[in-house]
Amino acid sequence: MSDNSAVALKISSGMLRSLDTEPFWAEFETRIPELFSTNGNCRVGILSSSNSAQQQARNTTVATQSGDNSAIELVSSLEELDAVLSRTSSPSSSRIFFLYRYNSWSRMDISLEMFETLYTTTHIAPQFLKVVMGLGRKISSRDESFMSCYTHLTPSRRSRQGDRAADRKPVLGQSAICYNIRYFERHGRSLDDPWSCRQSAIHQNYNMDKDRSDWVTIQAPLRFTSNFKGEHLNDSHHPMYLHTQYLATCVGDWREYLNYSSDTLKTLNEEIVVCKPYGEYGIGFSSRQQVHALRLKLHHARSILANTLNTIKTIRMHEETIAKLCNLPVPIQQEFQRELGNISTELQNHEQTVQELLSVSQDIGRMYDGVLKYHGQELLHRNSLRLTQIAQNDADENRTMAVLAEKTFHDSRTVRIATVIAMFYLPANLVISFFSTTLIWFDNSGQTFSLRIHQEVWIAVLTTLVLIVGTKMLSWWWERYDSYERKSQRTSQQPVK
Repeated sequence: MSDNSAVALKISSGMLRSLDTEPFWAEFETRIPELFSTNGNCRVGILSSSNSAQQQARNTTVATQSGDNSAIELVSSLEELDAVLSRTSSPSSSRIFFLYRYNSWSRMDISLEMFETLYTTTHIAPQFLKVVMGLGRKISSRDESFMSCYTHLTPSRRSRQGDRAADRKPVLGQSAICYNIRYFERHGRSLDDPWSCRQSAIHQNYNMDKDRSDWVTIQAPLRFTSNFKGEHLNDSHHPMYLHTQYLATCVGDWREYLNYSSDTLKTLNEEIVVCKPYGEYGIGFSSRQQVHALRLKLHHARSILANTLNTIKTIRMHEETIAKLCNLPVPIQQEFQRELGNISTELQNHEQTVQELLSVSQDIGRMYDGVLKYHGQELLHRNSLRLTQIAQNDADENRTMAVLAEKTFHDSRTVRIATVIAMFYLPANLVISFFSTTLIWFDNSGQTFSLRIHQEVWIAVLTTLVLIVGTKMLSWWWERYDSYERKSQRTSQQPVK
């Protein structure tokens, strides 16, 4: 969202400025850009008990989130909303407004101006804005555990003004109750877990003097919206009758969700229930993570169930107050309390089931930890045996190398002795070899004995010097060539950058 749109939303919130004294107003004002639509794609569903038949005839192609429900009239602009509010403002008719969201992480499909109009027209309690703050756009998982129920009672103006007629007639007024509910619903996507945690909110303002209600729901359950009819707004049964229908729809999938969780635990338990060697279980740390993830979901489910039961308790107390003020017939009040009791009993049973699944998952987690622990110890034992064998082989090789080193030492000692002996015989052998050549001979032809040296002896000396120089140059060239080859190999093995 751009900065200009955020500023525009804050400037247009003048009708809600009467709440600036509330402690939560500052936080709500900062969240306005995340709550309401800014692209013009708005839709609000409206159904009134007085003219539901006319609405059904007028809207034959209207659709809700889950399917066609031609009884609900959809509006997409402030002008259309004003027109429908004027047409359905009968003093004796009740109305319900459906606010939608594209998904659980998106804004509400309603502009701030339209919400301000609903806030003023339906007399929404200020506490409902606390619930609304959790139904905006999100980019991360936050505020996932907030659930609360608020009640509000406004005495009639006569009692505030001290009218004497108020002493002769019952003092009524307006009452409001609002809360948010979290529940599990199938999302229909191709994921490993087919369930998603949804959130819905509802607000009722009941005018006890006129016996009429204005209801506002946000992201109501699909079955509640698609099957809703105008007859459900008939307050002749009980002014809070819709709460039982709304709650029953929200808790309708709990049994199936817990069965899915139980089947998942059963599958995880089957991997370790049969006795066999640790290495044959085929589980790893990822299996333990699955148990941990399932336990987190079960803890979240238990928290939702506990908060839902608290909400039902608050609804019961609010209903008792309304029944006393309006003098509701005892059978109607008992029927409403009986319906709430049935829902409460069912949720308590689900809560016990969740607690049992948590205990089972804890036992399975301990078994997984034990299998992984002992399997690790088994692997360590095998590795230690292999390391022992490797060490033994190294010792044998060291002994063999010691024997070879000893033999090499003896051979080198023998060679050293032979070299010392050769040092004594080699000079003598060189001298004898020189005198045995034809270059030197003894002349005894005369009376004297003389040693003669051939005049071409310089050729032998020169040849020897040439061979020494040639050998030295060949050795130098060989060393240079070998050094060049090694340098070329190192260059070719370096990686190319």
